[in-house]
Amino acid sequence: MGDFRHQLDPRGLDQSGYGYAGIVIAALARYNPFAVALVAFLLGGLQNAGFALQGSDFPAGLVGILQGLILFSTLGGELFVRYRVRLARRLRGAGSRGAEASG
Repeated sequence: MGDFRHQLDPRGLDQSGYGYAGIVIAALARYNPFAVALVAFLLGGLQNAGFALQGSDFPAGLVGILQGLILFSTLGGELFVRYRVRLARRLRGAGSRGAEASG
């Protein structure tokens, strides 16, 4: 029988990029702790599918690009929902009427 030691080595986590994936997952889940599990499952599936497809002429960085597009499109949609751009029409002669009325 062998002697096994189970130990977490934090040096291996620095190179894996889990911190950045966690930031993306939290942003997509809108910081909802219940939605984090669902979003993490979906992005983890996307990441594993990318690993499986790398052998069949699939670029390695395409999964990261796809995750970035998902993040920016979701956050961009949120931006447009919260901050609607409203174009105000200026009436002709409104500036001159205001100056005459106040003077």
